[in-house]
Amino acid sequence: MKSGSFSVEIKGNNPFVVLELKKYQLMVEQLEDMKDRLSIRERSNDEEVAWEITEQKLIKKFNLK
Repeated sequence: MKSGSFSVEIKGNNPFVVLELKKYQLMVEQLEDMKDRLSIRERSNDEEVAWEITEQKLIKKFNLK
């Protein structure tokens, strides 16, 4: 069955969908964007740490300066 820019194929008990490459790439980009937004939202309540403290921890951890 073909509908617009995708088709559904049925072979035995395993149906699958065939998408145009550009549509598939767009869908993957949108899913990645959604994942990024969810990650940001989950971290929105994290405690803020001053850059100076973070910098000192990195210097100590990696023996810099």
